[in-house]
Amino acid sequence: MRSCAYCGRELEPGEVCNCPQSVARRKNHAGASQEKTKADSARQSGSNPYENTTTYRTGYTQQESRVKHAWNRYKMKRETEKAAKTNIGGGFFRRLLSLVTRTMRSPADSVMNPQRIDIAAIIIIAAVMGAVLRMCVFFAVTGLSRSPFGLLAALMSFGGAAGYKNILNGLLTALMGAVSGVILFFIYSGIFYLISRIIVRNRMTGFRDISERLIVTCIPMTIIGLIGLLLAMLSTSTLVILAGCGVLCTAILTYEALKCEWHNISSGRTLYLTMLGLFVFISIIYSLLMIGRGI
Repeated sequence: MRSCAYCGRELEPGEVCNCPQSVARRKNHAGASQEKTKADSARQSGSNPYENTTTYRTGYTQQESRVKHAWNRYKMKRETEKAAKTNIGGGFFRRLLSLVTRTMRSPADSVMNPQRIDIAAIIIIAAVMGAVLRMCVFFAVTGLSRSPFGLLAALMSFGGAAGYKNILNGLLTALMGAVSGVILFFIYSGIFYLISRIIVRNRMTGFRDISERLIVTCIPMTIIGLIGLLLAMLSTSTLVILAGCGVLCTAILTYEALKCEWHNISSGRTLYLTMLGLFVFISIIYSLLMIGRGI
């Protein structure tokens, strides 16, 4: 069975991959073929194919400057992003909903062949993930009432000032979780980006490419956390177990995403590098917790 040379996704007979690298490659190949056809036609007609015509030239034969070469690459990347968004269709929230639905339907395929994601969508997903996880920890540690009747009693001040205080603490916890979720996600992506650049020596993958793959791994954990918050009305242990399953799901999907991104190295080496990145990330979180306790 064939597979894409860039993202590694398996392809059916006659199917072409729609990842940004493949789209850009086909576009360049089509442009080169069109210019070659014009040159052949002009040569057969007896005229000079390079006189008053636009021909395809590489950066070496044309001797273009580095600035111009970088500008051309930037334009090609922007056109690829625009084409990817056009294929998805709809507005911002419709694309975001499509991403969440596609990921929950097939998580492994989504991280192996991610769609182009807006920076705003990455920040929103990371913020929601952080808020959900922080609320899971808040309810598991404090043991507060999470039932609708308990929240209603607190709003009606049946518990006195303590009820409003608990609700305010919950809202502040969610807000701080959203901010910390965004910060921790970019730290998470930065760790694997540095591993990709320094250890794997993958120069073609940028920080945004890594972020787009890894943000998809956070979606199942966020949904599982939301389910845990709903089921926490029955049991706190259910909330803790579901939160642990969500974290484990993210770790597995991270390995799948990196295995596709680093297709030029073995699966065993990818596994060890994934473990290295997780070790560094958990060490940073532990250090931050110790500093927070000291403060």
